[in-house]
Amino acid sequence: MLSFQASLHYCVALTLLLTLSASLAKSPPTSFVTIQGHLANPEQVRRLLPVGTPAVWLTNLVQGRLVGRAVLNQDSFYLPVPLNLRLPLQPFQACYGVSAVPASLQTYQAETMLLYSFSADRIVGPLVQADDPRTPVRSSRWVCADRAATVRGRCTGLNTHYNLKFQRGWNAVMTVSQTGNFSITNLDRLLPYWLLDDFKLNKASSTLPAQLFKDNRSGGQ
Repeated sequence: MLSFQASLHYCVALTLLLTLSASLAKSPPTSFVTIQGHLANPEQVRRLLPVGTPAVWLTNLVQGRLVGRAVLNQDSFYLPVPLNLRLPLQPFQACYGVSAVPASLQTYQAETMLLYSFSADRIVGPLVQADDPRTPVRSSRWVCADRAATVRGRCTGLNTHYNLKFQRGWNAVMTVSQTGNFSITNLDRLLPYWLLDDFKLNKASSTLPAQLFKDNRSGGQ
């Protein structure tokens, strides 16, 4: 894996696995890194967004923040994320029985990935990374850590086990669900992206903050 420097209070860079479903490509060293992804169910895109070329958004709708965007082209995308991105970290919390070493670890979970159609003015999503879109055994998410750390233990009264190693920067975290047991560990295999239809917003540009739509024609139609 590749990692970039992160300050004590903010992660200012991205660490991603170099795989078919999610990979890292370094652009000019002071500009951005790029997430590469490929959709496993492209027919869902054509059903939900039949008009135009949708854009992939990495966003936090609650905060009205657009982290990065890219065009979905032939069911694939290359999404740039600025290296000067500042993210508010929080002290790591899991559950009783699970502890981090060092205990001062601070983390931030990645934003939501969505599709936006300028032509339809519609947002759909989310895009998730998993081995199945609805009943996954393995699913992944990205967590930003302010320092190298280990997280281990079992949640008191639950069959949830943690065995994680964080590097400073972004880390791929995998949840494995099997017969009532849950394991939280580092991602160890390729997982495709799937478009779900759990979220749909029509007339998005008149509902969400205006800054989300600035220069959007450069990222979809």
